[in-house]
Amino acid sequence: MLDNNQQPKIFDSKMILAVAIIGAFYLGWQKYLNKKYPQLNQKKPAATETLSTNPNQKDSPQTTAIAQGQKGTHNEAVAKSADQTPIVVDSNEPGEILNYENEKVKFQVSSNGMGILNYESKKYSDRNGKPVQITAENKPVLALYWGSNQKLVHFKVTQDQNNFVGQAQIGQEKIERILTYHPESYSFTDEIKISNPDRQIGEFSLTSEGIIDEHKSKSFLMPTYESQDLLAFSKGQKEHVSVTRASHSLDDQYKAVSLFSVGTQYFTMGVLDQSDILPDLTFKTDINTKEILHRLLYAIPGNPESSYKQSIFMGPKSSENLKAANAGFVDLMDYGVFSFIARPLLSVMKWFHSLVGNWGVAIILLTLLVRGVVLPFNLMSYKSMKGMQTIQPQLTALREKYKNDSVTLNREMMALMKQNNANPLAGCLPMVFQIPIFFALYRAIGYSAELYQAPFFGWIQDLSLHDKYYVLPVLMGVTMYIQQKLTPSTMDPTQAKLLAFMPVIFSVFMLNLPAGLTLYMCVSAIFGIIQQKTFMSLMKK
Repeated sequence: MLDNNQQPKIFDSKMILAVAIIGAFYLGWQKYLNKKYPQLNQKKPAATETLSTNPNQKDSPQTTAIAQGQKGTHNEAVAKSADQTPIVVDSNEPGEILNYENEKVKFQVSSNGMGILNYESKKYSDRNGKPVQITAENKPVLALYWGSNQKLVHFKVTQDQNNFVGQAQIGQEKIERILTYHPESYSFTDEIKISNPDRQIGEFSLTSEGIIDEHKSKSFLMPTYESQDLLAFSKGQKEHVSVTRASHSLDDQYKAVSLFSVGTQYFTMGVLDQSDILPDLTFKTDINTKEILHRLLYAIPGNPESSYKQSIFMGPKSSENLKAANAGFVDLMDYGVFSFIARPLLSVMKWFHSLVGNWGVAIILLTLLVRGVVLPFNLMSYKSMKGMQTIQPQLTALREKYKNDSVTLNREMMALMKQNNANPLAGCLPMVFQIPIFFALYRAIGYSAELYQAPFFGWIQDLSLHDKYYVLPVLMGVTMYIQQKLTPSTMDPTQAKLLAFMPVIFSVFMLNLPAGLTLYMCVSAIFGIIQQKTFMSLMKK
Protein backbone atom coordinates (compact mmCIF):
# COMPACT_ATOMS: atom_id res chain seq x y z
CA MET A 1 0.00 0.00 0.00
CA LEU A 2 1.34 3.41 -0.94
CA ASP A 3 1.99 5.97 1.75
CA ASN A 4 1.02 9.62 1.36
CA ASN A 5 4.36 10.58 -0.20
CA GLN A 6 4.10 7.89 -2.87
CA GLN A 7 0.55 8.58 -3.97
CA PRO A 8 0.02 10.57 -7.22
CA LYS A 9 -0.40 14.23 -6.43
CA ILE A 10 -3.16 15.82 -8.48
CA PHE A 11 -2.33 19.35 -7.43
CA ASP A 12 1.45 19.41 -7.58
CA SER A 13 3.32 22.35 -9.15
CA LYS A 14 3.03 21.08 -12.74
CA MET A 15 -0.71 20.55 -12.47
CA ILE A 16 -1.24 23.95 -10.86
CA LEU A 17 0.77 25.56 -13.67
CA ALA A 18 -1.26 23.76 -16.35
CA VAL A 19 -4.56 24.71 -14.73
CA ALA A 20 -3.33 28.31 -14.32
CA ILE A 21 -2.48 28.58 -18.02
CA ILE A 22 -5.83 27.12 -19.09
CA GLY A 23 -7.66 29.32 -16.59
CA ALA A 24 -5.79 32.43 -17.73
CA PHE A 25 -6.68 31.66 -21.33
CA TYR A 26 -10.36 31.20 -20.43
CA LEU A 27 -10.52 34.27 -18.19
CA GLY A 28 -8.72 36.35 -20.81
CA TRP A 29 -11.23 35.26 -23.42
CA GLN A 30 -14.17 36.09 -21.15
CA LYS A 31 -12.65 39.46 -20.26
CA TYR A 32 -12.22 40.20 -23.96
CA LEU A 33 -15.87 39.29 -24.66
CA ASN A 34 -17.10 41.38 -21.71
CA LYS A 35 -15.07 44.35 -22.93
CA LYS A 36 -16.28 43.96 -26.51
CA TYR A 37 -19.89 43.23 -25.55
CA PRO A 38 -20.45 45.04 -22.22
CA GLN A 39 -24.22 45.16 -22.72
CA LEU A 40 -24.46 41.40 -22.16
CA ASN A 41 -24.07 41.96 -18.42
CA GLN A 42 -26.52 44.85 -18.10
CA LYS A 43 -30.12 44.41 -17.05
CA LYS A 44 -32.94 45.45 -19.30
CA PRO A 45 -34.83 48.51 -18.02
CA ALA A 46 -38.53 48.43 -17.33
CA ALA A 47 -39.34 50.91 -20.10
CA THR A 48 -37.68 51.87 -23.37
CA GLU A 49 -37.90 54.84 -25.66
CA THR A 50 -39.55 54.74 -29.07
CA LEU A 51 -37.88 56.57 -31.92
CA SER A 52 -40.49 58.36 -34.00
CA THR A 53 -40.55 59.97 -37.42
CA ASN A 54 -43.61 62.08 -36.61
CA PRO A 55 -42.73 65.71 -37.47
CA ASN A 56 -45.59 67.12 -35.37
CA GLN A 57 -44.12 65.99 -32.05
CA LYS A 58 -42.02 68.46 -30.09
CA ASP A 59 -38.71 67.79 -28.41
CA SER A 60 -38.78 67.07 -24.68
CA PRO A 61 -36.29 68.62 -22.25
CA GLN A 62 -34.25 65.44 -22.51
CA THR A 63 -34.13 65.69 -26.31
CA THR A 64 -33.22 69.36 -26.08
CA ALA A 65 -30.39 68.48 -23.72
CA ILE A 66 -29.10 66.00 -26.27
CA ALA A 67 -29.30 68.62 -28.99
CA GLN A 68 -27.15 70.88 -26.81
CA GLY A 69 -24.54 68.14 -26.53
CA GLN A 70 -24.90 67.36 -22.82
CA LYS A 71 -23.27 64.13 -21.69
CA GLY A 72 -25.62 61.29 -20.68
CA THR A 73 -25.29 57.69 -19.60
CA HIS A 74 -27.26 54.48 -19.94
CA ASN A 75 -28.44 54.76 -16.34
CA GLU A 76 -29.61 58.35 -16.82
CA ALA A 77 -31.51 57.32 -19.94
CA VAL A 78 -33.20 54.48 -18.06
CA ALA A 79 -34.16 56.72 -15.15
CA LYS A 80 -35.81 59.28 -17.44
CA SER A 81 -37.40 56.86 -19.91
CA ALA A 82 -40.86 57.04 -18.33
CA ASP A 83 -41.38 60.76 -19.09
CA GLN A 84 -39.24 60.96 -22.22
CA THR A 85 -40.78 61.91 -25.57
CA PRO A 86 -39.41 60.56 -28.84
CA ILE A 87 -36.80 62.18 -31.00
CA VAL A 88 -38.40 64.11 -33.86
CA VAL A 89 -37.33 63.30 -37.39
CA ASP A 90 -39.17 65.50 -39.88
CA SER A 91 -39.04 63.29 -42.98
CA ASN A 92 -42.64 62.82 -44.14
CA GLU A 93 -42.31 64.82 -47.35
CA PRO A 94 -41.09 62.61 -50.21
CA GLY A 95 -38.84 65.19 -51.87
CA GLU A 96 -36.96 64.71 -55.13
CA ILE A 97 -34.90 61.54 -55.54
CA LEU A 98 -31.67 61.52 -57.61
CA ASN A 99 -30.16 58.17 -58.60
CA TYR A 100 -26.58 57.00 -59.02
CA GLU A 101 -25.36 53.58 -60.19
CA ASN A 102 -22.16 52.01 -61.45
CA GLU A 103 -20.83 48.46 -61.67
CA LYS A 104 -20.10 48.32 -57.93
CA VAL A 105 -22.81 50.30 -56.12
CA LYS A 106 -26.07 52.10 -56.46
CA PHE A 107 -27.70 54.66 -54.19
CA GLN A 108 -30.00 57.67 -54.10
CA VAL A 109 -29.75 61.22 -52.81
CA SER A 110 -32.91 62.90 -51.54
CA SER A 111 -33.56 66.62 -51.73
CA ASN A 112 -34.80 66.28 -48.14
CA GLY A 113 -31.64 67.13 -46.22
CA MET A 114 -29.57 65.63 -49.06
CA GLY A 115 -29.69 62.35 -47.17
CA ILE A 116 -28.21 59.25 -48.79
CA LEU A 117 -30.74 56.48 -49.39
CA ASN A 118 -30.63 52.75 -50.24
CA TYR A 119 -26.86 52.44 -50.63
CA GLU A 120 -26.30 48.97 -52.05
CA SER A 121 -23.08 47.09 -52.75
CA LYS A 122 -23.69 45.16 -55.97
CA LYS A 123 -20.49 43.10 -55.86
CA TYR A 124 -21.34 41.44 -52.54
CA SER A 125 -24.35 39.47 -51.37
CA ASP A 126 -25.61 38.95 -47.83
CA ARG A 127 -26.21 35.60 -46.13
CA ASN A 128 -29.56 35.36 -47.92
CA GLY A 129 -28.07 35.90 -51.38
CA LYS A 130 -29.32 39.48 -51.74
CA PRO A 131 -27.06 42.49 -52.47
CA VAL A 132 -25.49 43.89 -49.30
CA GLN A 133 -27.35 46.97 -48.04
CA ILE A 134 -24.99 49.39 -46.30
CA THR A 135 -27.95 51.59 -45.31
CA ALA A 136 -31.38 50.37 -44.21
CA GLU A 137 -34.09 50.38 -46.85
CA ASN A 138 -35.59 53.86 -47.35
CA LYS A 139 -33.85 55.16 -44.22
CA PRO A 140 -31.96 58.43 -44.90
CA VAL A 141 -28.34 58.71 -43.82
CA LEU A 142 -26.64 62.02 -42.92
CA ALA A 143 -29.62 64.21 -43.79
CA LEU A 144 -29.19 67.86 -42.75
CA TYR A 145 -31.48 69.20 -40.02
CA TRP A 146 -31.55 72.83 -38.94
CA GLY A 147 -31.74 74.64 -35.60
CA SER A 148 -32.55 73.53 -32.07
CA ASN A 149 -35.92 72.19 -33.30
CA GLN A 150 -34.07 70.03 -35.82
CA LYS A 151 -36.20 70.77 -38.88
CA LEU A 152 -35.37 68.96 -42.09
CA VAL A 153 -33.81 71.23 -44.72
CA HIS A 154 -35.30 70.94 -48.21
CA PHE A 155 -32.64 71.50 -50.88
CA LYS A 156 -32.82 72.28 -54.54
CA VAL A 157 -30.37 69.71 -55.89
CA THR A 158 -28.59 69.45 -59.23
CA GLN A 159 -26.64 66.37 -60.29
CA ASP A 160 -23.63 66.18 -62.58
CA GLN A 161 -22.64 62.51 -62.78
CA ASN A 162 -21.25 61.76 -59.30
CA ASN A 163 -21.55 65.36 -57.99
CA PHE A 164 -24.65 66.48 -56.09
CA VAL A 165 -24.96 70.21 -55.34
CA GLY A 166 -27.75 71.44 -53.09
CA GLN A 167 -28.91 75.00 -52.35
CA ALA A 168 -31.30 76.05 -49.59
CA GLN A 169 -32.34 79.27 -47.88
CA ILE A 170 -33.99 79.56 -44.46
CA GLY A 171 -34.82 83.21 -43.77
CA GLN A 172 -31.57 85.06 -44.19
CA GLU A 173 -29.38 81.93 -43.93
CA LYS A 174 -28.03 80.36 -47.09
CA ILE A 175 -26.90 76.75 -47.07
CA GLU A 176 -24.90 75.02 -49.77
CA ARG A 177 -24.06 71.34 -49.62
CA ILE A 178 -21.83 69.49 -52.09
CA LEU A 179 -21.74 65.68 -52.06
CA THR A 180 -19.14 64.13 -54.35
CA TYR A 181 -18.96 60.37 -54.74
CA HIS A 182 -15.60 58.68 -55.41
CA PRO A 183 -16.37 55.27 -56.94
CA GLU A 184 -12.82 53.97 -56.73
CA SER A 185 -12.85 54.13 -52.91
CA TYR A 186 -16.53 53.69 -51.94
CA SER A 187 -16.46 57.16 -50.42
CA PHE A 188 -17.96 60.66 -50.49
CA THR A 189 -16.58 64.06 -49.70
CA ASP A 190 -19.19 66.25 -48.07
CA GLU A 191 -18.84 70.05 -47.90
CA ILE A 192 -21.36 72.30 -46.17
CA LYS A 193 -21.19 76.10 -46.40
CA ILE A 194 -23.39 78.40 -44.34
CA SER A 195 -23.74 82.14 -45.02
CA ASN A 196 -25.42 84.89 -42.91
CA PRO A 197 -26.31 82.63 -39.98
CA ASP A 198 -28.94 83.74 -37.49
CA ARG A 199 -27.24 83.92 -34.09
CA GLN A 200 -30.36 82.37 -32.55
CA ILE A 201 -30.03 79.24 -34.68
CA GLY A 202 -26.60 78.17 -33.47
CA GLU A 203 -26.59 74.55 -34.65
CA PHE A 204 -27.41 71.98 -37.28
CA SER A 205 -27.09 68.22 -37.48
CA LEU A 206 -26.46 65.36 -39.87
CA THR A 207 -29.01 62.74 -38.85
CA SER A 208 -29.19 59.09 -39.86
CA GLU A 209 -31.82 56.40 -39.41
CA GLY A 210 -31.21 52.68 -39.46
CA ILE A 211 -32.30 49.22 -38.36
CA ILE A 212 -30.70 46.90 -35.81
CA ASP A 213 -29.35 43.78 -37.50
CA GLU A 214 -30.51 40.58 -35.83
CA HIS A 215 -27.89 37.90 -35.32
CA LYS A 216 -29.06 34.96 -33.19
CA SER A 217 -26.60 33.08 -31.01
CA LYS A 218 -25.87 29.49 -32.03
CA SER A 219 -23.58 28.50 -29.18
CA PHE A 220 -23.83 28.59 -25.39
CA LEU A 221 -20.05 29.11 -25.17
CA MET A 222 -19.93 32.52 -26.78
CA PRO A 223 -22.17 35.07 -28.56
CA THR A 224 -22.83 34.65 -32.24
CA TYR A 225 -19.79 35.71 -34.21
CA GLU A 226 -21.45 38.30 -36.43
CA SER A 227 -22.53 41.60 -34.92
CA GLN A 228 -23.41 45.22 -35.59
CA ASP A 229 -21.29 47.74 -33.70
CA LEU A 230 -20.78 51.43 -33.09
CA LEU A 231 -17.17 52.62 -33.06
CA ALA A 232 -16.56 56.25 -32.08
CA PHE A 233 -13.43 58.29 -31.40
CA SER A 234 -14.48 60.87 -28.82
CA LYS A 235 -11.85 63.35 -27.59
CA GLY A 236 -9.20 60.94 -28.84
CA GLN A 237 -10.64 57.98 -26.91
CA LYS A 238 -12.03 54.93 -28.71
CA GLU A 239 -15.56 53.90 -27.71
CA HIS A 240 -16.92 50.52 -28.83
CA VAL A 241 -20.56 49.53 -28.35
CA SER A 242 -22.28 46.36 -29.58
CA VAL A 243 -25.67 47.24 -31.03
CA THR A 244 -27.06 43.77 -31.71
CA ARG A 245 -26.07 42.38 -28.30
CA ALA A 246 -27.42 45.25 -26.21
CA SER A 247 -30.03 44.01 -23.74
CA HIS A 248 -31.84 47.35 -23.68
CA SER A 249 -32.31 50.51 -25.74
CA LEU A 250 -29.22 52.71 -25.98
CA ASP A 251 -29.05 56.44 -25.41
CA ASP A 252 -25.42 57.64 -25.58
CA GLN A 253 -23.73 60.94 -26.27
CA TYR A 254 -20.11 61.46 -27.26
CA LYS A 255 -18.26 64.78 -27.30
CA ALA A 256 -15.94 66.08 -30.04
CA VAL A 257 -16.19 63.06 -32.33
CA SER A 258 -13.54 62.93 -35.05
CA LEU A 259 -14.41 59.50 -36.47
CA PHE A 260 -17.27 57.07 -36.04
CA SER A 261 -18.84 54.14 -37.83
CA VAL A 262 -21.85 51.86 -37.63
CA GLY A 263 -21.56 48.49 -39.30
CA THR A 264 -20.56 44.84 -39.16
CA GLN A 265 -17.17 43.12 -39.26
CA TYR A 266 -17.15 43.30 -43.05
CA PHE A 267 -19.20 46.35 -44.11
CA THR A 268 -19.57 49.74 -42.54
CA MET A 269 -20.71 53.33 -42.86
CA GLY A 270 -18.09 55.67 -41.41
CA VAL A 271 -17.71 59.45 -41.09
CA LEU A 272 -14.33 61.15 -40.71
CA ASP A 273 -14.86 64.76 -39.72
CA GLN A 274 -12.41 67.35 -41.05
CA SER A 275 -14.17 70.47 -39.78
CA ASP A 276 -12.56 73.10 -37.56
CA ILE A 277 -15.24 72.42 -34.94
CA LEU A 278 -15.81 68.73 -34.18
CA PRO A 279 -19.41 67.61 -33.68
CA ASP A 280 -21.02 65.80 -30.75
CA LEU A 281 -22.63 62.46 -31.50
CA THR A 282 -25.98 61.25 -30.19
CA PHE A 283 -26.61 57.54 -30.67
CA LYS A 284 -29.98 55.97 -29.86
CA THR A 285 -31.57 52.58 -30.42
CA ASP A 286 -35.01 51.18 -29.67
CA ILE A 287 -34.86 47.51 -28.75
CA ASN A 288 -38.60 47.06 -29.41
CA THR A 289 -38.91 48.64 -32.87
CA LYS A 290 -35.29 47.73 -33.84
CA GLU A 291 -34.69 51.33 -34.94
CA ILE A 292 -31.42 53.25 -34.81
CA LEU A 293 -31.02 57.02 -34.81
CA HIS A 294 -27.68 58.81 -34.70
CA ARG A 295 -27.04 62.51 -35.00
CA LEU A 296 -23.88 64.57 -35.51
CA LEU A 297 -24.58 67.94 -33.92
CA TYR A 298 -22.52 70.93 -35.15
CA ALA A 299 -22.28 74.35 -33.56
CA ILE A 300 -22.58 77.35 -35.90
CA PRO A 301 -20.29 80.26 -34.95
CA GLY A 302 -21.44 83.84 -35.44
CA ASN A 303 -19.15 84.37 -38.45
CA PRO A 304 -20.62 85.69 -41.71
CA GLU A 305 -19.55 82.42 -43.33
CA SER A 306 -18.64 78.99 -41.97
CA SER A 307 -17.80 75.69 -43.61
CA TYR A 308 -17.73 72.04 -42.61
CA LYS A 309 -16.18 69.04 -44.31
CA GLN A 310 -16.51 65.29 -43.86
CA SER A 311 -15.27 62.18 -45.59
CA ILE A 312 -17.86 59.42 -45.72
CA PHE A 313 -17.08 55.75 -46.33
CA MET A 314 -19.70 53.15 -47.28
CA GLY A 315 -18.45 49.78 -48.33
CA PRO A 316 -16.47 46.62 -47.55
CA LYS A 317 -14.02 47.03 -44.66
CA SER A 318 -10.65 46.25 -46.19
CA SER A 319 -7.53 48.23 -45.39
CA GLU A 320 -7.03 49.04 -49.09
CA ASN A 321 -10.52 50.50 -49.47
CA LEU A 322 -10.24 52.50 -46.25
CA LYS A 323 -6.82 53.88 -47.14
CA ALA A 324 -8.04 54.85 -50.61
CA ALA A 325 -10.90 56.82 -49.04
CA ASN A 326 -8.76 58.49 -46.38
CA ALA A 327 -5.85 57.26 -44.28
CA GLY A 328 -7.83 58.20 -41.16
CA PHE A 329 -10.41 55.49 -41.89
CA VAL A 330 -7.83 52.76 -41.22
CA ASP A 331 -8.62 53.14 -37.50
CA LEU A 332 -11.99 51.50 -38.25
CA MET A 333 -10.12 48.19 -38.64
CA ASP A 334 -10.37 47.19 -34.99
CA TYR A 335 -7.96 44.29 -34.36
CA GLY A 336 -7.93 44.64 -30.58
CA VAL A 337 -4.93 44.60 -28.24
CA PHE A 338 -2.92 42.37 -30.59
CA SER A 339 -3.27 44.67 -33.60
CA PHE A 340 0.54 44.95 -33.76
CA ILE A 341 0.54 41.22 -34.59
CA ALA A 342 -2.70 41.10 -36.61
CA ARG A 343 -1.74 43.78 -39.13
CA PRO A 344 1.56 42.20 -40.31
CA LEU A 345 -0.05 38.74 -40.34
CA LEU A 346 -2.83 40.06 -42.55
CA SER A 347 -0.29 41.71 -44.86
CA VAL A 348 1.63 38.45 -45.20
CA MET A 349 -1.59 36.54 -45.84
CA LYS A 350 -2.55 39.03 -48.57
CA TRP A 351 0.88 38.57 -50.14
CA PHE A 352 0.40 34.79 -50.17
CA HIS A 353 -3.02 35.30 -51.74
CA SER A 354 -1.48 37.40 -54.50
CA LEU A 355 0.73 34.40 -55.31
CA VAL A 356 -1.79 31.55 -55.10
CA GLY A 357 -5.16 33.26 -55.68
CA ASN A 358 -6.98 31.29 -52.93
CA TRP A 359 -7.53 32.63 -49.42
CA GLY A 360 -7.70 29.15 -47.90
CA VAL A 361 -4.32 28.21 -49.37
CA ALA A 362 -2.99 31.59 -48.21
CA ILE A 363 -4.09 30.74 -44.64
CA ILE A 364 -2.35 27.36 -44.88
CA LEU A 365 0.88 29.02 -46.05
CA LEU A 366 0.60 31.58 -43.25
CA THR A 367 0.11 28.75 -40.75
CA LEU A 368 3.26 26.99 -41.97
CA LEU A 369 5.18 30.28 -41.73
CA VAL A 370 4.01 30.89 -38.15
CA ARG A 371 4.87 27.32 -37.12
CA GLY A 372 8.28 27.74 -38.73
CA VAL A 373 8.92 30.88 -36.68
CA VAL A 374 8.08 29.15 -33.38
CA LEU A 375 9.83 25.90 -34.38
CA PRO A 376 13.03 26.62 -32.36
CA PHE A 377 10.91 27.15 -29.23
CA ASN A 378 9.05 23.89 -29.88
CA LEU A 379 12.36 22.05 -30.24
CA MET A 380 13.63 23.60 -27.01
CA SER A 381 10.40 22.59 -25.30
CA TYR A 382 10.57 19.01 -26.58
CA LYS A 383 14.19 18.55 -25.45
CA SER A 384 13.41 19.94 -22.02
CA MET A 385 10.28 17.79 -21.58
CA LYS A 386 12.19 14.73 -22.79
CA GLY A 387 14.87 15.51 -20.24
CA MET A 388 12.25 15.84 -17.49
CA GLN A 389 10.85 12.45 -18.49
CA THR A 390 14.32 10.90 -18.36
CA ILE A 391 15.17 12.17 -14.88
CA GLN A 392 11.72 11.48 -13.42
CA PRO A 393 12.89 8.39 -11.46
CA GLN A 394 15.76 10.42 -9.98
CA LEU A 395 13.37 13.24 -9.04
CA THR A 396 11.11 10.71 -7.32
CA ALA A 397 14.11 9.40 -5.37
CA LEU A 398 15.09 12.90 -4.31
CA ARG A 399 11.56 13.63 -3.09
CA GLU A 400 11.68 10.50 -0.96
CA LYS A 401 15.21 11.22 0.33
CA TYR A 402 14.58 14.84 1.28
CA LYS A 403 10.88 14.69 2.07
CA ASN A 404 11.48 16.46 5.36
CA ASP A 405 13.92 19.08 4.00
CA SER A 406 12.26 21.19 1.32
CA VAL A 407 15.20 23.61 0.96
CA THR A 408 17.70 20.82 0.19
CA LEU A 409 15.13 19.07 -2.01
CA ASN A 410 14.62 22.15 -4.19
CA ARG A 411 18.39 22.74 -4.44
CA GLU A 412 19.10 19.15 -5.48
CA MET A 413 16.21 19.09 -7.95
CA MET A 414 17.38 22.32 -9.60
CA ALA A 415 20.93 20.96 -9.87
CA LEU A 416 19.67 17.72 -11.42
CA MET A 417 17.47 19.54 -13.95
CA LYS A 418 20.30 21.92 -14.87
CA GLN A 419 22.71 19.03 -15.36
CA ASN A 420 20.24 17.32 -17.76
CA ASN A 421 19.04 20.55 -19.54
CA ALA A 422 15.52 19.99 -18.25
CA ASN A 423 13.11 22.80 -17.42
CA PRO A 424 9.49 22.12 -16.36
CA LEU A 425 8.44 25.55 -17.62
CA ALA A 426 9.90 25.10 -21.11
CA GLY A 427 6.79 23.21 -22.22
CA CYS A 428 4.79 26.40 -21.82
CA LEU A 429 6.88 28.46 -24.25
CA PRO A 430 5.08 27.41 -27.46
CA MET A 431 1.71 28.14 -25.83
CA VAL A 432 2.90 31.56 -24.63
CA PHE A 433 3.82 32.48 -28.20
CA GLN A 434 0.81 30.96 -29.91
CA ILE A 435 -1.98 32.42 -27.74
CA PRO A 436 -1.34 36.05 -28.91
CA ILE A 437 -1.05 34.80 -32.49
CA PHE A 438 -4.38 32.98 -32.12
CA PHE A 439 -6.18 36.12 -30.90
CA ALA A 440 -4.49 38.25 -33.57
CA LEU A 441 -5.58 35.85 -36.30
CA TYR A 442 -9.06 35.70 -34.78
CA ARG A 443 -9.37 39.42 -35.48
CA ALA A 444 -7.43 39.53 -38.76
CA ILE A 445 -9.36 36.65 -40.35
CA GLY A 446 -12.73 37.47 -38.83
CA TYR A 447 -12.75 41.23 -39.42
CA SER A 448 -11.44 41.57 -42.97
CA ALA A 449 -13.76 41.89 -45.95
CA GLU A 450 -11.25 40.02 -48.13
CA LEU A 451 -12.35 36.72 -46.56
CA TYR A 452 -16.07 37.51 -46.71
CA GLN A 453 -17.63 34.76 -48.88
CA ALA A 454 -14.15 33.74 -50.06
CA PRO A 455 -14.23 30.04 -51.12
CA PHE A 456 -11.62 27.45 -50.22
CA PHE A 457 -12.62 24.14 -51.82
CA GLY A 458 -15.34 21.50 -51.62
CA TRP A 459 -17.96 22.24 -49.00
CA ILE A 460 -16.12 25.31 -47.66
CA GLN A 461 -17.36 28.08 -49.92
CA ASP A 462 -17.17 30.90 -47.38
CA LEU A 463 -14.18 31.22 -45.06
CA SER A 464 -16.00 33.85 -42.99
CA LEU A 465 -18.68 31.31 -41.96
CA HIS A 466 -18.26 28.25 -39.76
CA ASP A 467 -17.74 24.84 -41.34
CA LYS A 468 -21.36 23.76 -41.86
CA TYR A 469 -20.46 20.06 -41.56
CA TYR A 470 -18.05 20.66 -38.64
CA VAL A 471 -15.34 18.63 -40.37
CA LEU A 472 -12.52 21.04 -39.53
CA PRO A 473 -13.34 21.40 -35.80
CA VAL A 474 -13.60 17.63 -35.36
CA LEU A 475 -10.40 17.03 -37.37
CA MET A 476 -8.66 19.66 -35.27
CA GLY A 477 -9.75 17.90 -32.06
CA VAL A 478 -8.50 14.53 -33.32
CA THR A 479 -5.12 15.92 -34.39
CA MET A 480 -4.73 17.77 -31.08
CA TYR A 481 -5.42 14.52 -29.21
CA ILE A 482 -2.83 12.63 -31.28
CA GLN A 483 -0.29 15.39 -30.76
CA GLN A 484 -0.97 15.31 -27.02
CA LYS A 485 -0.34 11.56 -26.94
CA LEU A 486 2.98 11.98 -28.78
CA THR A 487 4.22 14.72 -26.46
CA PRO A 488 6.56 13.57 -23.65
CA SER A 489 4.87 13.96 -20.30
CA THR A 490 5.81 13.61 -16.66
CA MET A 491 2.22 13.85 -15.47
CA ASP A 492 0.58 11.15 -13.41
CA PRO A 493 -2.47 9.34 -14.92
CA THR A 494 -4.99 11.59 -13.13
CA GLN A 495 -3.46 14.77 -14.55
CA ALA A 496 -3.23 13.22 -18.01
CA LYS A 497 -6.93 12.35 -17.94
CA LEU A 498 -7.81 15.93 -17.04
CA LEU A 499 -5.77 17.39 -19.90
CA ALA A 500 -7.12 14.78 -22.32
CA PHE A 501 -10.36 16.78 -22.39
CA MET A 502 -8.61 19.86 -23.85
CA PRO A 503 -8.99 18.74 -27.51
CA VAL A 504 -12.73 18.26 -26.93
CA ILE A 505 -13.06 21.68 -25.30
CA PHE A 506 -11.18 23.39 -28.14
CA SER A 507 -13.24 21.57 -30.79
CA VAL A 508 -16.51 22.74 -29.20
CA PHE A 509 -15.03 26.23 -28.82
CA MET A 510 -14.27 26.33 -32.58
CA LEU A 511 -17.64 25.06 -33.83
CA ASN A 512 -19.11 28.49 -34.64
CA LEU A 513 -15.91 30.35 -35.48
CA PRO A 514 -15.10 31.17 -39.13
CA ALA A 515 -13.80 28.27 -41.19
CA GLY A 516 -10.71 30.35 -41.99
CA LEU A 517 -9.66 30.43 -38.33
CA THR A 518 -10.52 26.76 -37.80
CA LEU A 519 -8.45 25.93 -40.88
CA TYR A 520 -5.47 27.67 -39.29
CA MET A 521 -5.87 25.67 -36.05
CA CYS A 522 -6.36 22.39 -37.90
CA VAL A 523 -3.30 22.80 -40.14
CA SER A 524 -1.29 23.91 -37.12
CA ALA A 525 -2.26 20.73 -35.24
CA ILE A 526 -1.36 18.51 -38.23
CA PHE A 527 1.99 20.31 -38.47
CA GLY A 528 2.43 19.63 -34.75
CA ILE A 529 2.03 15.87 -35.29
CA ILE A 530 4.61 15.85 -38.10
CA GLN A 531 6.91 17.98 -35.97
CA GLN A 532 6.57 15.66 -32.97
CA LYS A 533 7.28 12.55 -35.06
CA THR A 534 10.36 14.25 -36.50
CA PHE A 535 11.63 15.25 -33.05
CA MET A 536 11.15 11.72 -31.78
CA SER A 537 13.06 10.31 -34.74
CA LEU A 538 15.93 12.76 -34.30
CA MET A 539 16.21 12.14 -30.56
CA LYS A 540 16.63 8.39 -31.12
CA LYS A 541 19.73 8.90 -33.26
